Amino acid sequence: MPYFEKFPKMNYDFSETFSLEMQNIFKRISFTEKTLKDEGNFETYVVREGKKPEQVAHEFYGDSKWWWLVLLSNNIIDVENEWPKSAREIQDIFYNFLKGTSYYVLDNLDARENDIMIKYNYPNAGPGEGTSFEGGIDIENYGVVDNYDSLHHRIDVKKIKGSFSEKDRFTIFRKNTITNEYDTIDGFGITGCAPQHYGSSACVEFSGPRVEGGPAGGITAGVYGVGPFCSTAGSTWGVIQKKTTLKDSLHHFEFDGNIANPYSAYGSDPTYAGGISGDFFSYSNMCGLTGTLLYKYIVGELPSAIKAIKFIDEFYDEQDEIKTIKLITPRLLPEISSDMSLLLSGNVPRGTVIAVKL
Repeated sequence: MPYFEKFPKMNYDFSETFSLEMQNIFKRISFTEKTLKDEGNFETYVVREGKKPEQVAHEFYGDSKWWWLVLLSNNIIDVENEWPKSAREIQDIFYNFLKGTSYYVLDNLDARENDIMIKYNYPNAGPGEGTSFEGGIDIENYGVVDNYDSLHHRIDVKKIKGSFSEKDRFTIFRKNTITNEYDTIDGFGITGCAPQHYGSSACVEFSGPRVEGGPAGGITAGVYGVGPFCSTAGSTWGVIQKKTTLKDSLHHFEFDGNIANPYSAYGSDPTYAGGISGDFFSYSNMCGLTGTLLYKYIVGELPSAIKAIKFIDEFYDEQDEIKTIKLITPRLLPEISSDMSLLLSGNVPRGTVIAVKL
């Protein structure tokens, strides 16, 4: 049956002088609780590649007019986002919406959409060349922040000029709507104190970079050494610790099939530390949280027992899951059609219909 033709009419006022009689599409129907609980009323169906609700209805019920029943059976309201996508649609999403780069940092930044991320250059300082901290921005390498994921310390950039690499220093500016100038955001070079591993009772202070070595003389390992994990206290710049494509960006961690808190710690024994002390989460700067899963992921030390699930993996898993739907059995079509007509025709006494309800 034509779905919207059964809906009652209403006068919709477009202006003070113009109104039009239209179908009242704000009406909503659903299955009764009894119908939903009876498993014999539904059949499992796997949506094949590229099939739309109309095509599923034609294949299952013999008529595409029952498309709305396919959606109703699965409580689907937003077809664009809740219906399985074809391979071509998925590729379009990856190309048009997920084409970009993700950069991971240890600092907890006040980054927002439309902030400007710019490469920050220090002059090369070798042994005996002094300790100048003077540097500057590189206007040939910048990008527009599309999203900042504070949980995973991830900056997503889609629009970019030039390039950024791991271990590059950068700064972020935001336009001041009052002065019309660009100001540096907050969050760089914050000092703190944090336990180094799960269950630790000691608080280790960090006030600058963690490094494994550096050149002798000149500006030492804190700034120019190998692996500058954290920016120095008071800095207005940070360091890109990890770089991935946007579609390969971190969605969540898993251990033994279960989602793991990124601020949890995995010990040396096979037993997973399934909870964490509040101390870990209360310090948002990752520089001192060397025992957490997120820190180890960012610096490339994630234990093999922990899986870092990418956005693209999660996306495909969700698509596979929603391909399996349930459909109301064809034998109930006459009852559903009758109930729909009664419900949408006016006031119906409770108990009049048996399959669907307003």
